[in-house]
Amino acid sequence: MKKFFQRAIEVFLNVVRYVPIVLLFVFIGFIVVTFLPPFVLLAVWCGIQMFHFVVAAL
Repeated sequence: MKKFFQRAIEVFLNVVRYVPIVLLFVFIGFIVVTFLPPFVLLAVWCGIQMFHFVVAAL
């Protein structure tokens, strides 16, 4: 039984060691998903405007 508890603690510590890394990835992913779409839309819109500008200039 003591062996089982030692193993469980080892596994628990191994899992806990990865928690901050996982949280960091989730946090970065959340920031990217939250902040990038407006810039992407802006870039697409600017691209369309430039396309119209070029077509009008021809």
